[in-house]
Amino acid sequence: MLKRTPWFILIMLLIGCSNPPINNGISNDTTLEGIVIEKTTNGAFLELVGESSHISNKIHVSVEDNEMLADIIEGQHVRVWYDVISESYPPQTQALRLELIEEQPK
Repeated sequence: MLKRTPWFILIMLLIGCSNPPINNGISNDTTLEGIVIEKTTNGAFLELVGESSHISNKIHVSVEDNEMLADIIEGQHVRVWYDVISESYPPQTQALRLELIEEQPK
């Protein structure tokens, strides 16, 4: 039993180190990028770009706090951190964080 303990500890450490990167408590693995095509009263419609476009071509991102959208205008490229995407048309998600991307999308 004692011979197995170091291996168990090593395996647990390796598993614990394989978590995705965290940014202010939000995983970097759950982001999407898009161009704001329309602002709404509680969010915005985005045209997804890059790797995010495999989800859909368009998505509605709602926000709890409209201050998240205060400086965002139509035509800007944004990155959105989210938790879950609802399967609807268009898909919908709740923004945990929203960030303006200065560079033009590729």
